[in-house]
Amino acid sequence: MSCILLTGATGLIGSFILRELLGQGLSVAVLARGPKARERLERHLVRLEASGQVTVLEGDLGQVDLGLQPEARKWLANHCGRVLNCAGAVKFHADGTGEPYRTNLDGTRHLLHLCRQLKIQEFHHVSTAYVCGQRRGPVCQEELDEGQSFSNDYERSKFLSEVLVRQTEDIPVRNIYRPSVVLGEAATGFTPGFQGAYALLLAGWLKVQQGVGLDQFLSLLHLRREDSINLVTADWVAQAILHHLLRPAQGLHCFHLTHPRPTRWADLYQALLDCAPSAAFIGSDSLESNGLLEAYASYFCNHPEFVPGQYASDCPALDLAVLVRYPIERAFLVEEEQPVDQLVAQLPPCSYPVTLEIAGQGRWALGGAPDQPGLANAFCSGRTFHLLRQGRLSLEAALYSGQLLLEGEEFDKVRTCLAQVLQP
Repeated sequence: MSCILLTGATGLIGSFILRELLGQGLSVAVLARGPKARERLERHLVRLEASGQVTVLEGDLGQVDLGLQPEARKWLANHCGRVLNCAGAVKFHADGTGEPYRTNLDGTRHLLHLCRQLKIQEFHHVSTAYVCGQRRGPVCQEELDEGQSFSNDYERSKFLSEVLVRQTEDIPVRNIYRPSVVLGEAATGFTPGFQGAYALLLAGWLKVQQGVGLDQFLSLLHLRREDSINLVTADWVAQAILHHLLRPAQGLHCFHLTHPRPTRWADLYQALLDCAPSAAFIGSDSLESNGLLEAYASYFCNHPEFVPGQYASDCPALDLAVLVRYPIERAFLVEEEQPVDQLVAQLPPCSYPVTLEIAGQGRWALGGAPDQPGLANAFCSGRTFHLLRQGRLSLEAALYSGQLLLEGEEFDKVRTCLAQVLQP
């Protein structure tokens, strides 16, 4: 019963946890969605420079039974002693897809149900320090429901998922981990994807490139010069989680994984300013960067003060230049190889009628009759389109960060179709 079932293994925190688990020679089972789950995970392990014993189970957190086959459930019952839930949808406003509640709340409920059914004794749950909502002043890790209101659906969905974990008393060990705002690896800035806080960095960097000064930048986020943001690195978060996961425990425990020395926004702005582009890049219109900043504005205006957890003394000082430069060089700088209309003309046929609109460029029917509107609409900027085509931005990350917007029914079918067309 030594195997650990890990969800969210391709996300930012989950990726570093997977690497840590395999690096310690532990047996891991990964829940992944889709028929090519094994192939995708193998590519992911190459990017992480990780190897080890990984069992891939095809399933879906959004389904009541996780979409697991009877053989998979039997295998888990015989081999799995812990569940580590790192899956999370970083989407601030609920829409027709059901996110972020589908993953953050329903997914947690379904995993807890699995643990009870299979008599798995330990449930480890990655939440967020921002379950504190709109509280101000000191926030302790033991606290949850203090009557707070929330800035967005992401905070609320994570709060509700913590309530579920706390109420499930028939699972002997329940640990909740609350990281703050997570960036990549401390030493290199490496990150396997650019979702979550990277949308905020992108918006900030675009504003810097447009000549926006510090005071105007801060005003867009309703901040003052003395305000700060609590940043931590994904490798430290993973190490802290494993520190607690591998220790004997009993009952319910909650841990803040926050930095004891928050980062001043003025310092973060300076780091973005210092990373001027060394190559030509496709910029973004003000509408896209304004929209990304507005999405985060309510998220950081309350200034909670997280009381650090017991592992905080090992939290490394942040090298902002490294953490900022990596995404700028790997994802934000986009060289235009061909005009957008030529690239769209080269796209393979789409199996579902979708209309693609690229800001300032035009509209194209990707499926169905060329002169008829699609059953669904997709919207993005030119730079997002290029990032998707170059494989430097995943479709999931683009959707969660709001860089790609979908309208219409049958969301899963549209998402699958666009993935096949934009990222073949």
